Amino acid sequence: MADDATAAAKKQLADAKAAQEKRVADAEERQSGQPTPTQEENDLAKLGVAVPEKEDDGTGPERRPGESKEDAKARADKEGTTIEKRESKPAAQSSGYQTRQTTPKPTST
Repeated sequence: MADDATAAAKKQLADAKAAQEKRVADAEERQSGQPTPTQEENDLAKLGVAVPEKEDDGTGPERRPGESKEDAKARADKEGTTIEKRESKPAAQSSGYQTRQTTPKPTST
C-alpha cells in the first residue's frame, strides 16, 4: 500500500514538473519577436502618415489557450487572419442609437 502511494505521488510530481516545463517553454516562445508597433511605425504615425501594412513582429498568429504553434498557424491560414492577409476594416455602421445633442447657445456681444 505504501508503495502504491509512493508511486502515485512520484507520478503526480513528474506530471506537475512536466506541465511546469511546458508553461515555461510556451512563455519563452511568446516573448520572442520584436515590439509592435515598431518605433519607425510610431514615428510615421506621429507625423500623420498612415501605415496600412504593419511590419510582422515575428511572433506568428495569436494563440488560444492550450493551442500549439502549428495549430494556431493552420487556423490563421484557414481563417485568413495572418498578418499578410489582414486588412483594416472601416468602422461599423451606426446602429441607429441617437445620442443627446445640444445646440450652441448664442453668445451676446
